[in-house]
Amino acid sequence: MPDTFSDTEEYVLTRISKMRPIIAALVALLLMFFILLLRLPSFLLDYWWFDSVGFKDIVFMVNLKAHVGMFIGAAIVSSILFYINWKAVKSFIRKLGNDDADSLDKIGNLYASISVILITILSSIFAGYYFMFLQYFNQSPFGILDPIFGNDVSFYVFTLPVIHKLLNFVFWIFAILFVADTIIWFFSNKIEEDFDKPPTSTSFLYTIYKLMTKSSEEIPGERDLPIISRILCSGIMFIIGLKIYLSKYNLITATGGSNFLTGAGKNDLAAFPFWLTVFGGLIILLGIITLSGIPKLKNRNVDKKYPAILILFVVFIVGSVIIPSLWSSAYYKLNVVSSEQQVQMPYIEDSINYTRAAYSLTGIDEEYYPNTVELNSSIKSSPSITNARIFDWRAMIPFLQRSQAIERIYTFNTPDVDRYLVNGSEGQVIIAARELNLNQIPQTWENIHVIYTHGYGAVVGSVNKMGADKMPLLYSYNIPSVSSNPEFRLKEEGIWYGENTNDYILTNTKRDELDYPSSSGNVYTQYNGTGGIPIDGFLKKSVIGLEMSDFIKIMTSDYINDNSRLHLYRNVDERVARVAPFLYYDEDNTIFIDKGAENLKWMISGIAYSDSYPYSDSSTLGNASVNYVRDAAKVVVDSVNGTMDFYAVEKDPLMKTYMSIYPGLFKNIEEMPESQKLHVKYSEDLFNVQTNELSTFHMKDPELYYTKQDQWKLSNEISDSGESQVAMPYNMILELQNGTSYVLMRTFNPADPQKTNMVSWISVNQDYPNYGKMLLYKFDKSRSLSGPAQIDAFINQDKEFSSMLTLWGQQGSTVIRGNLLVIPVEKGVINIKPIYIASSSSTNSMPELAAVIVFYENPVTGERNLKWGDTVEGALDQIFTGGNNPISSSGQTNIKQELSANPRIAMKILILNNNGEIVGTIPIQSNQSFVVQPVAALTSGNNSSAVAA
Repeated sequence: MPDTFSDTEEYVLTRISKMRPIIAALVALLLMFFILLLRLPSFLLDYWWFDSVGFKDIVFMVNLKAHVGMFIGAAIVSSILFYINWKAVKSFIRKLGNDDADSLDKIGNLYASISVILITILSSIFAGYYFMFLQYFNQSPFGILDPIFGNDVSFYVFTLPVIHKLLNFVFWIFAILFVADTIIWFFSNKIEEDFDKPPTSTSFLYTIYKLMTKSSEEIPGERDLPIISRILCSGIMFIIGLKIYLSKYNLITATGGSNFLTGAGKNDLAAFPFWLTVFGGLIILLGIITLSGIPKLKNRNVDKKYPAILILFVVFIVGSVIIPSLWSSAYYKLNVVSSEQQVQMPYIEDSINYTRAAYSLTGIDEEYYPNTVELNSSIKSSPSITNARIFDWRAMIPFLQRSQAIERIYTFNTPDVDRYLVNGSEGQVIIAARELNLNQIPQTWENIHVIYTHGYGAVVGSVNKMGADKMPLLYSYNIPSVSSNPEFRLKEEGIWYGENTNDYILTNTKRDELDYPSSSGNVYTQYNGTGGIPIDGFLKKSVIGLEMSDFIKIMTSDYINDNSRLHLYRNVDERVARVAPFLYYDEDNTIFIDKGAENLKWMISGIAYSDSYPYSDSSTLGNASVNYVRDAAKVVVDSVNGTMDFYAVEKDPLMKTYMSIYPGLFKNIEEMPESQKLHVKYSEDLFNVQTNELSTFHMKDPELYYTKQDQWKLSNEISDSGESQVAMPYNMILELQNGTSYVLMRTFNPADPQKTNMVSWISVNQDYPNYGKMLLYKFDKSRSLSGPAQIDAFINQDKEFSSMLTLWGQQGSTVIRGNLLVIPVEKGVINIKPIYIASSSSTNSMPELAAVIVFYENPVTGERNLKWGDTVEGALDQIFTGGNNPISSSGQTNIKQELSANPRIAMKILILNNNGEIVGTIPIQSNQSFVVQPVAALTSGNNSSAVAA
């Protein structure tokens, strides 16, 4: 009977032992199921959201299949390697004399449990790179070979990153298994007396050393280290050696060590490819030696084989870093430095050509702009002048906030400048969306998520026309919007999706939403759009409650019914990034009125980028380091329904790859409705990057580039605080050779900080069919043309005007300087700069246009003229007709009219000349304090005084 029982027990234990892999697999499945269960609500919500925006099959399912497929593949590979490793380790332990089945079972169970966790973690991390593999399998060739190794650029952008990720994945599996095997051997406590000591960190490290230095005689049944250990060590060495070898390709995608090379130079190529190949090969050879177990290096009959390999391994790793650098430095000093320009000439040419190609600088139309024509008053009728923007966005924000927010619950972000038909002809306007200011809303769940759901309408104003109060003339204003121009009329004014819409909302509930406040009481509405996720069931309601962290409120709310809708990711930046996160999106979104749909829409520019283009200079785009950029896409987001339309602008290899990964996501730009195409704008962030690179890489002659003789820098201007800052690009309607175009432009100065003259002017066209075409005007080097910073200095030095600036900036007031507009017109150049005055108090600030300055440098006489007026036309009259009144363009001004022109101004200081004409005004708002005293000799020969009225 006992024998029978013993046999039964042994049979059961044997069966359990054989079932251990199945048990481990079940544990793995249970763990994965538990993880998936935790992520299920988030997964379901994403699924419903992508379905609601129409991208479930196009984007969500593509990503899901790739993600899951990579996870399963990585898990299978990892599981096989972990299983093989355990079988080998168990065999080794038995050879050491440990036949205790119970101990092996315990170790095996622990190994299996930890393996499941590690496999899950490794597979999850690896699967997170699914998009990189999607790019690899759908890649489009660039058709451009690198000049050193002859690979297509796609190898560096798509293939090389995937190779490194695969190597990293296998490396970590091998490293983890090697550490796990060492720990198992250590705690098996069977290798002679070394394992009889209490385990400590020191003894553990010593044991590793002993394992690596044991002779074949000291390990029973083994000639050397167990085969699994040698395989793991060899694998690690193979991977490191291969990665060292592959690192030679990084030479041509990283900026070189000199200030004129954007890739590897002669000295780098003479050292790094050779030595990296040598050291990579030597490390791989060490791996082969480790795998074979031969030959042995002996010293005094002591086996020193493995310590020697470890020492060589460290030496080769260190050598692969130090020796190529030392070799390159020595080669440079011996063979390059004495004739650097000649030796490096081929690589300088590569730096220029590849950088210009990577930043789309090769298609720029370059023209010599003579600036030899003496301008006259006829330019006042030029579209470039009649559309000159004198109302700056910095002055518009407080004006809109004070006059058009209507209620404290509304606010305006940065206004946009765009073009529309105004009175039958194209003109520039400033447009700003009126969005909710959640900080001014009582902070209750019902208010934030159910009642206050949307902003209302947009304000549209002229960029250069003003009303009687010297404020911008508004074409569309108030709530509901009032407009006499059909271009600005809206059927639906609500803004459910915008720049300030950061919270989720619930619409179509039993509780009406606030549409807008009115003098007769609040007006309420029910959302009638198509946006949002329908909450049509208990499951959706439960999941939404969990994911929104408002489970009790949502589940117990009496407002939510089967017709209700959940609106997520309402911020347009976040919204488009969830669909296509592989693009960089311009920080400046544009709000526009879609005349076709008669509602508000947002347009966002998407930029394709990479940091792996050979021999291209490195730049910064947002927080990303890039050396390749393309104007890739425009995304139109509906402010009511939240729908997103992605349009491909430029089908470069990156965009072709994205379009191959997600068929149907991008439409051709030709499919964009004409009512939307009228408002396409070039990305300012992209233009900034391109013009910054152009400041150096406009030099196509290698010799000129090497000496940096013609280096440029972006023009500076004076800020309100008096500090010098880079002048940002600005939009304008410009009359060019081929007609009138809407352009984005900026200017360049010489790189020499002592020189502030303007050397060039660049613009990019924003109107179809010429969208994206760049025009570069180069000015005559033989004559000096004043740049923006220089003109600002002239303004500050002008005695009469600087005195007025001082008075305007007195206590209680502040001066705001608008952009200096540099306008090429009729083969000449005119410069316009608006000046505003505002209260220093942010709560009461209402900027008023104080003056429009016109600066003109006559190319014939060399005379510099600086005049100012109430309008551009008035200032131009001062330039070309020599009028006596530099502020007022309409002759002597009646004091009573001046005071009554702006009802917000309680008092105004008037500066009079000897003839009693007003030469300056200082508005005094009701909350300001001031001191009035006579002011003598404001200008030489002109005795003026200040009078308070």
